[in-house]
Amino acid sequence: PWSKERNGHTTQKPLQIMSRIISVFTSVGDVILDPYAGSGTTGEACVLQGRIPILVDYDQEWVDFSNNRLEKSIKSQKYWQIN
Repeated sequence: PWSKERNGHTTQKPLQIMSRIISVFTSVGDVILDPYAGSGTTGEACVLQGRIPILVDYDQEWVDFSNNRLEKSIKSQKYWQIN
């Protein structure tokens, strides 16, 4: 299903699709590199699937957006802790 969530990024992907791709092609605990992180959908999918995301983007606006998104996702997961 396509998500109705829109955050304004020109190449946003639905979280459901990225979660499915990550669950099929990686294992729990794997490190996933996304060199064009944008709004952080891949990073959020990693957190929800128990993977470790490394996100890179050149636009500070989207870096800040994805950092906030990941912080919320991490705090919602019981097995992650932020000090």
